[in-house]
Amino acid sequence: VVLCFVIDPALRRRGVARALLTHALASFAARGIRVIDAFPAESADISAAAHFRGPRALYEQLGFSRIAAYGDTVAMRKLLQ
Repeated sequence: VVLCFVIDPALRRRGVARALLTHALASFAARGIRVIDAFPAESADISAAAHFRGPRALYEQLGFSRIAAYGDTVAMRKLLQ
């Protein structure tokens, strides 16, 4: 499970979270991990502090699919090759 991104505000919107997640996914796949879950907020209109789980759009862009929703939290999953 991907739980938390803590990116310095001065470095946000520069691809840091994407690079971290991309590297983590490659590392997981290399170790034989085949399923990764994440739980970002549903709303894109919440504060930056509430995005500690990463923005939903980031997961979507990297191939995660929505599998459920719990209030304002979305359960997303990616199957690794």
